[in-house]
Amino acid sequence: MRKANGIVDNQPTPVDNGFIRFEFFDDGLPDPEDPRQTNLEFYFPLLEKVGKELVTGIIKKYGEEETVKFPTEAEPELDVQLPSMPLLKHDEIPSFLHPFDRYAILGRAILGQFKKLSKSSYVLMDTIQELDPEIVEEMSKVCIVKPVGPLFKIPEATNTTIRGDLMKADDCLDWLSSKPPASVIYISFGRTVYLKQEQVDEIAHGLLSYGVSFLWVMRPPRKAGGVDMHVLPEGFIEGKNHL
Repeated sequence: MRKANGIVDNQPTPVDNGFIRFEFFDDGLPDPEDPRQTNLEFYFPLLEKVGKELVTGIIKKYGEEETVKFPTEAEPELDVQLPSMPLLKHDEIPSFLHPFDRYAILGRAILGQFKKLSKSSYVLMDTIQELDPEIVEEMSKVCIVKPVGPLFKIPEATNTTIRGDLMKADDCLDWLSSKPPASVIYISFGRTVYLKQEQVDEIAHGLLSYGVSFLWVMRPPRKAGGVDMHVLPEGFIEGKNHL
């Protein structure tokens, strides 16, 4: 079967809309063309004897196969190596994936979703094949991946006042329109990541030193979060190249 179909061991093989992975084991005969294979009275007991040992080993191998490790309470400074990605140092990993972060429950929820990827019919990725070919290829070994990005486009003007924003943002369209195309840097860390004040200072000084126009989304912390409001360096707000 392996030779007739050109199957590669332990590699996903496309079948209809999905994939199937084959792993073969030897029958214990020294010659692949051994004529005793046609003697079923001999061959079936041999397969049973060899198969019990080898199939058990295959099951144990996949049962013990480890997933990528993330920082834990015992190893808080653990670096993470994801397939087709550069090494992520422990301080480059999103804060909510660290065990001592105040939003660690979000990290556990996200990692729980990844553990169920093999059970999904499809996984939609907010990217395109040309942008992340290695990641799409690696993910395709686990499940069927459909790159559908970008998911959001600038909507046409409508008379509705309903938007998907969680908080009201400053109107920046007029300011953006006054800038040359591809001249503004956009900075946003999302709703869950909380930067340290030192990190905010470093980004701010870097932007000022570079002298480029930028749009920086700064979300005020939740009152119940127990964290302080970020403070921007003196003279930062007075600049004309940012919003």
